[in-house]
Amino acid sequence: MLSISRRSDHRLAFVVAQLLFGLLAVGIGCSTVLTEPPLPVESVALSPPAQYQLWWRLTEECSGTMLPMDRVSWYVVPDARFLISAEGDSVQGLYYPISHHIVLAGQSLQSGRLVRHEMLHALIGQAGHPTEYFQERCGGIVACETTCIHDGSPRAPRDSTGPIMRSSALTLAARVEPSAPSMARDSGYFLLTVSATNPLPYGIRVRLTPVVPEYWASSTFGFEQSACSSPARYDGATYAYARDSILVLGPHETLRQGFDLRATNQCTLVRPTFNLDTLPSVRVQAIP
Repeated sequence: MLSISRRSDHRLAFVVAQLLFGLLAVGIGCSTVLTEPPLPVESVALSPPAQYQLWWRLTEECSGTMLPMDRVSWYVVPDARFLISAEGDSVQGLYYPISHHIVLAGQSLQSGRLVRHEMLHALIGQAGHPTEYFQERCGGIVACETTCIHDGSPRAPRDSTGPIMRSSALTLAARVEPSAPSMARDSGYFLLTVSATNPLPYGIRVRLTPVVPEYWASSTFGFEQSACSSPARYDGATYAYARDSILVLGPHETLRQGFDLRATNQCTLVRPTFNLDTLPSVRVQAIP
């Protein structure tokens, strides 16, 4: 998966997706040395924002692991775009497995997938990136690109010789958690997860419609939002992008993508999408 952008300008969306992919390629982070280095000099203690409790619960859910969040001490390097790991890599977050510290780059504080990546480290108690957790159990819910994938080892290769089918062959679904986000407890945040499942007992290749015919990037999971009005007034689709027009899925395999959204009105309509397919809108009713 690549990054996220608006349908209103697919060419610009493609460029943005490439730029964000490059940023993710520098690493998501985490120290792996046996003795912990000191915290970054510029780091200061962080009182976790209200939505971090929600993000912690979501990470517990996908990982199947439960621990109190207060076992973690949080720090931030204000305004920082990247941190430097003990190995000298540019990263956006660091987890210290001995002291249970998490340090975040200031510009990533509201990135749910990145924050949940570091939370997953804390929940499983290690700085490495086991494939089972980062790519399988919590795939699409926590950030895991490049270094994370290579560190945990890529997943078993899929059969790329299966029949080519349209995206309509997939079983599409969407889930919102929580469906009634609390402005006080969750800061109005909720997670939209869009999934695509191969219902067949053999591998298939799904042909996606490219963003623009001459480009090879294709939109995959996405969504549109509207206030609860009649008629609904959706504000244009936001998508994740694939680096090809063919998506390979194994037998009964499910792919998914989580989107961290925030209710700005008491009632919000969210319409999930996958490539050119649209799912029924989901009503999100915020509470004080």
